[in-house]
Amino acid sequence: MAHPIPATPTGPTPHRADVKRVLVRTSAAVIGSVLLSGGVEALFLLLLHKPAWWGSWLAALVAGLAAAVVSIVPLVPGFLGGAQAAVYAYLAAGVLRMLVTLGICMAAVFVAPVAPVPTLLLAVPIYFVQVAAEALVLSRAFWPGK
Repeated sequence: MAHPIPATPTGPTPHRADVKRVLVRTSAAVIGSVLLSGGVEALFLLLLHKPAWWGSWLAALVAGLAAAVVSIVPLVPGFLGGAQAAVYAYLAAGVLRMLVTLGICMAAVFVAPVAPVPTLLLAVPIYFVQVAAEALVLSRAFWPGK
């Protein structure tokens, strides 16, 4: 049986194999959630017949995918440092995810001819689905019995 990441700061440092397993699951869950929510948004755009929003959808999807990839980076050293470092890494990943999402959306609005309101409206669900997927996977890693 694999050792869970300890829930207390005084617990032993997790094994590298366990950290790798959690990071792979987290990455897959977060990227999969972005693609799934982007697909649902595309379906709504098709059903509502909003052709002017496709550029905004693409910008929001690119921002979500970039934020998903970048937000994994702080988790690697944080998980190797134990539970307290993992909490700080999770918070850093959340801040980084928000900055990347907003930065790419703002760049798309100023550089490309996309409307600002649809871009942010489409980016918000992708952002929150990422947060939920990451929280679900990490809570199962820290508290496997629950």
